[in-house]
Amino acid sequence: MAWTPIAEIPQPITFAPAEDKPVGDIVGEISNPKKHVPTLEITLVGVLYGFVILETTIGIVLTSLLITVFTGQLRGD
Repeated sequence: MAWTPIAEIPQPITFAPAEDKPVGDIVGEISNPKKHVPTLEITLVGVLYGFVILETTIGIVLTSLLITVFTGQLRGD
């Protein structure tokens, strides 16, 4: 598995002021700063990790529902 990004999107929420960070592609561009846009890199491993968390959450919910239904049937309610 590669850790290289498969997509790069702008961050929807930033906690640091972006105006204070001038960014240039080359050294000469620092004198002409562009607005820095923080990005979020998406990797294949990150997507798989998200699916594992989703699967675990669904499994816990379904298991708790199964136990609740089974316990209700034992009591005869």
